[in-house]
Amino acid sequence: MTRVQRGVPAQLTRTFYVGETPTDVMGDVTVTVTRLDGTAVVSGTAAHPGPAGQYTFAVPAQMQLDALVVNWSGSLGRYRDLLEIVGGHYFDLAEARQEHGLSLAQHPTEKLIRKRLEVEVECERICGQAFVPRFERAEVRGDGRAALLLPRVQVRALRAVTVAGTAWSPADVAAVDVDPSGVLHHRVGWPAGRLVVEYEHGMDMPPEDLRTAAMLRLRSRVHLTTSGVPDRAISWSAADGGTYRIALPTGEKTGIPEVDAAYEGNTIDMGGFA
Repeated sequence: MTRVQRGVPAQLTRTFYVGETPTDVMGDVTVTVTRLDGTAVVSGTAAHPGPAGQYTFAVPAQMQLDALVVNWSGSLGRYRDLLEIVGGHYFDLAEARQEHGLSLAQHPTEKLIRKRLEVEVECERICGQAFVPRFERAEVRGDGRAALLLPRVQVRALRAVTVAGTAWSPADVAAVDVDPSGVLHHRVGWPAGRLVVEYEHGMDMPPEDLRTAAMLRLRSRVHLTTSGVPDRAISWSAADGGTYRIALPTGEKTGIPEVDAAYEGNTIDMGGFA
């Protein structure tokens, strides 16, 4: 998955392999970009800038939050990627480099982009919410009641509703009351059965303590294999003879006290309604 900020062109890269060897395809690599519902966005032929097996494709700037499917097709096979158009990132790479001394020589831009995505996804999972504007397309079930609970909170806007394969008109969508808690209210009740809803969610920007914690988490991720501490260690003895217990990560904690404290302070209760 790749995340790119709304209004910024995306330069996508895909490498074709034979086994573990990057290999050029015979002929062209075609690329098609669609929305999750199959609507076409852009298509064309990928460029081959030089390295063996590596192809690139430029996606024009998208002005709406969205999630796009990118299909690459060539003689060596087909690949599928997800391109998410978001309202921003938790922090700028230049800021993280300056804050934690992450040199370009040791930590190339491509690596930091990948690790920042890991940090954002983990943070959202632990905290139960997104801290920048994002898009979601979800399948839910109506039961005739007026309230419909979405999988996300901090809901910003309802974009589309499809019932039994039929899309609602813009006027029908606008008539739905949107609660930021993730509840959609429809005065005549939601039709029973499968519904597909598209909506935007997330904060305008992350709180400052969470931004700081996310950058600290980035530092731990890029140094994960160079810490010198064995993977399964639960304590560590320093050269001066002191022994220290290591905070261990769990499904809801990173194992870094400062990060976990900030994440806990920004975690919401994913409750429901009866």
